[in-house]
Amino acid sequence: MNSACISKLIVPGSLVSFRKLNQSAWSLNIITECIEDTICLPFTNDLLRACLFSGTPVDIKFNNQYYEYILNCSVVKIELSRFPYIRVKVHNICESQNHRIFPRLDVYLPAALSTSSSSYYCNVSNLSLGGTAFLIDQEIPENSPCEINILLDDNSSIYAKGQIVTASTENALYKYCMMFTFMEEENSNRLYSYLISLENSYAGLRNKYLHNTK
Repeated sequence: MNSACISKLIVPGSLVSFRKLNQSAWSLNIITECIEDTICLPFTNDLLRACLFSGTPVDIKFNNQYYEYILNCSVVKIELSRFPYIRVKVHNICESQNHRIFPRLDVYLPAALSTSSSSYYCNVSNLSLGGTAFLIDQEIPENSPCEINILLDDNSSIYAKGQIVTASTENALYKYCMMFTFMEEENSNRLYSYLISLENSYAGLRNKYLHNTK
């Protein structure tokens, strides 16, 4: 896809994920403006901590029902106005099919993982009602049955059983996708509430940037 066509794909208010190039952790954000091959996003605390400057290479991830898009960009402007924002220029777009039944949200949560033979510490990088992806510094056999206990922001936890379904490497770490096969109702309800609250937390950001700046 031509980067100049990105404004036909993403509309203001879209929930996206953002990261500095070659970093593992994604942070959620919204699109406030999209004109040809440039995109604006709120300059949130997550972006501030990423230590961005003009020219910094970054990635933006966007999903719809059918495809996942990774936009390779660079920062062209950081505006410290009443509603601070950054503007990025899209240089390249990578497109892949989205086979997930449940939409996944990018997070950064600690978790304890156990298999039949070992226990591990890992970082959960995205989460949905049907499964999760996590980063770990040790190799785990693919298709391994496992259990995971994910610590949420409020110090509550979600416990689930599942199976490793895909494996890859990312920045010298192993990245695994786990499909949930069992979760008690209490944990399922807690996971659902957490995902809804995460999405709703960006409603205020949309209102601030899309309504108050008009």
